[in-house]
Amino acid sequence: MRKILLILVLLMATGCGQSIERNDTVEVDNSDGDVFKEENDEGSKEIVELPEKKEEVVEENKSLENPEPNPKPEETPKKEPPEIVKITIEDNEESSEKPEKPIQQDGFIKNPNYEIADPDNEKENYMDIYYFGTTIDDAKLRNYNMNTTIINEDGESLLFVPQVYGGSFKINYIEYDPDKGGFWMKDTIVNGIELQQDDAVLLKMVLPETSPNIIITYEKKGEFLIQTIPVYEGLTGDIRSDKGFKIINQ
Repeated sequence: MRKILLILVLLMATGCGQSIERNDTVEVDNSDGDVFKEENDEGSKEIVELPEKKEEVVEENKSLENPEPNPKPEETPKKEPPEIVKITIEDNEESSEKPEKPIQQDGFIKNPNYEIADPDNEKENYMDIYYFGTTIDDAKLRNYNMNTTIINEDGESLLFVPQVYGGSFKINYIEYDPDKGGFWMKDTIVNGIELQQDDAVLLKMVLPETSPNIIITYEKKGEFLIQTIPVYEGLTGDIRSDKGFKIINQ
């Protein structure tokens, strides 16, 4: 029995010694990570296959959150319809004043008007008319506050200077009616320029010998209304004017 135990001890000692003295060399192939070589003390190489590496599958983390909703389009404000305001014109029963008499009620005149409210205050002339012909000396206009009306650029120049201030100066077209022997009032050219001291109106127009087409009105409410139709007198070479106006040749 002792002999058997002794033999076992020797065998175990021999095996351990071989294990301690063995010099192993391990080579690792890093190219694919699948194989390494083991070299023992006897110079022999043993190829050992490593278990195949499994590629780790990385799952994309899918966000469970809902994407932000698209912003709502801005609502276009509704346009309110424009407010309709009704204007009612009521008759003023308290006003008993009669409307002022127009220059011409029916738009027709036989002759230029000459009306003076108070004959005792009648003036020799209410308006001077300076006739310059086709040329005019500007130096003679410097002392006036000028209002210029041009009907014909190549026409003759007439300068109207009031001798009684505060009246309203008007110019209208007229048309002669041979059947009625008078004139129809037509379009207004100048509608009411109030003339004070140092004011004047320069009118350029072609003066006709026949078929006059312009009428001048100078009026102050409640005091006077005078009219003239400028016409060129072919026989005398003068400009004809009506009562209340005075022609002054330059």
